[in-house]
Amino acid sequence: MSSKFREFYKPQTEPIEKIRQSDLLRLPIPEEPEPKPVPREWREQLDLTLDGYSALGLPLKRKETLVPKFLEAVKKLFSKSDNWTFLQPLILTTELCAKCQTS
Repeated sequence: MSSKFREFYKPQTEPIEKIRQSDLLRLPIPEEPEPKPVPREWREQLDLTLDGYSALGLPLKRKETLVPKFLEAVKKLFSKSDNWTFLQPLILTTELCAKCQTS
């Protein structure tokens, strides 16, 4: 497995980005409430590392099992024995998209 895939996930303890009212699109409603802070018990139980909120409610403990499974699936995807039919188009697409970061 390439070192690039190993660097894909780095453990986060703080949100990567904080949502601010000024960053949100103004909606045509009379008053836009400020996003409520997440309760402390949610911060201790849920993975809120993306932006400080949780749409999926993934537990923190589950993250330790999901990341290795994801990396194993990517390794299998790029394996000649497991994905021989689509390996060449996948590698070409991945290399081209990774250079300019577009699809």
